[in-house]
Amino acid sequence: MTRLRILVFIHHYLPGFRGGGPAVSVSNLVDRLGDQIDFWIVTSDRDFGASKRYAGVDPNSWVSVGRASVRYVRDSSMNVRTAVRIIATVKPQIIYFNSLFDTRSTLIPMMYLLTKRCYRYRIVLAPRGELHPGALRVKSWRKRLFLLVLQLSKVPRLINWHATNRNEHLHIVRGVASASHVHIAPNIPSRVMISSDSLSKHRPELRAVFLSRISRKKNLRFAIEVLARAQPDWELDVYGPIEDQAYWDECLSCAARLGVTDRVRYLGEVQHADVHSVLSVYSTFFFPSLGENYGHVVYEALSAGCFVLTSVGVPWPQLDTMRCGARVSVDRLDEAVAVLLRLSEYSRAEWQSVRSAASRLGGTENAKSSMSEYRAIWNQVLQRATRLSSWN
Repeated sequence: MTRLRILVFIHHYLPGFRGGGPAVSVSNLVDRLGDQIDFWIVTSDRDFGASKRYAGVDPNSWVSVGRASVRYVRDSSMNVRTAVRIIATVKPQIIYFNSLFDTRSTLIPMMYLLTKRCYRYRIVLAPRGELHPGALRVKSWRKRLFLLVLQLSKVPRLINWHATNRNEHLHIVRGVASASHVHIAPNIPSRVMISSDSLSKHRPELRAVFLSRISRKKNLRFAIEVLARAQPDWELDVYGPIEDQAYWDECLSCAARLGVTDRVRYLGEVQHADVHSVLSVYSTFFFPSLGENYGHVVYEALSAGCFVLTSVGVPWPQLDTMRCGARVSVDRLDEAVAVLLRLSEYSRAEWQSVRSAASRLGGTENAKSSMSEYRAIWNQVLQRATRLSSWN
């Protein structure tokens, strides 16, 4: 029996780590299904924001990365001609895009396929949280103008949309009003080994960590403002690539103005393989993102036994019920301050209870991840007959 071939376009992939969740989502999918499906991945030859390409990368050949074949392409070379040549070589049944707004990795190849009516290739597009209201608040007018143009076209009806939860399903339908054929399959968490020794060891209770890209969407400034209003013993360590230098300067100015520069430390970037070990030395993970469609780093923090303080824009409602986290409004500093004040009163036994609950929630999330939803998507997409008349 011929194995299914899926060609994946994603702007940044392994060994990169600065691009955040999409690369993790795709690599986890490949890790779990790569023994049943042939994945061919087209991606940039360098990490997000990097000026140099990955060492030892040949941009003219396919290389094995885990269970996938990967083609690293210079951004300047990612054009229609390159995309057509790659598609003709791979001959995939499904082409899987991992952004709605990315010009080179989505719009160039996808619009070529649709305008040339290449309907033998089934198109699946995962917005990866780009249509979340919080994400749309960043560069808002550009995104909304693009969505308006898209809504007026017939393009959304020719695409199979992948949402990772029911909220994202609603965001897709609201953001691209004519969108149909939206399929739901949850993100797949990374394989993380939870160490009982790590969970039982003592940690500084009043030290929080922020680990993410430093950008307006991830909302680090909110964490700094909350820290300034909490007890003076709270400290915040910041890890992650500085995606937006102007926003980082704004955060530094905020810390200086509020007098907490001695309590906020920037400790650089962290490779994805080291995230769990870094998080495991902190009591609290502070992640006030404006919006996520999953939040892989939340799962990593739970697996490391951290209390997770995040926003209502992050889809982890189990945090409150499991008593290992809290979701607060990013428009209400007092809510987050109250959480930190409550945590500052916890006994060592209560912190141990938090770590146990966090690890249980992380373990539950890992156990429930099922590949059946993804197999269902591929089957439904292959069975769908795209009608040429829809363009008429």
